[in-house]
Amino acid sequence: MKADPSHIQTHVLRSLDPTFAVYGFFRIGNPAQFRTLLQALLGTDSQPLMVAGTAARIYNEAEWIASEIDQPESGPPARENGAGAPLVHAHIAFTFSGLRTLGIDPKTLATFPEPLQQGMADRAAILGDSGVAAPEHWDGYLGSKQVHGVLWFDVSRRARKGDRGTAPEFDPQALASEVLRNLVSSDGID
Repeated sequence: MKADPSHIQTHVLRSLDPTFAVYGFFRIGNPAQFRTLLQALLGTDSQPLMVAGTAARIYNEAEWIASEIDQPESGPPARENGAGAPLVHAHIAFTFSGLRTLGIDPKTLATFPEPLQQGMADRAAILGDSGVAAPEHWDGYLGSKQVHGVLWFDVSRRARKGDRGTAPEFDPQALASEVLRNLVSSDGID
């Protein structure tokens, strides 16, 4: 089966080789409002999520291939007229309980692999997470069904270097603070 690159978010098939990344686990408090945040991240909303002065969004693999960003596997792209490398990439992944909270059709959810449906905490013994590595010792609520996903932002190596004179230098701590402020103030996230 051949996958359509426009249906795959960047960083799934290969690393973007980011200089740094900021991760935030989330719980969906209001599914309808959370969908508004998703629209902003997908670039379909007129109010993008701003991070480090640039619109942070989820790019797909086709957009990344067409951009001017250096490909870690092959070096600089062959195209001279690419679309320009995005400075900040957003990525999102959902847990099974997160997909259920968003209202995904139960018939669709039933087709997902059993390990995803069970979740990491329920599979801890199979995975060897026992003793101090058991779910009851995981940070915060990470061992519960309350985690609905993870949203992360990264800055590419190319953007970090600013080698085209257009990418600003990013302060990782300032970026982390800004991302957390944006997420906490975003509708739909608890």
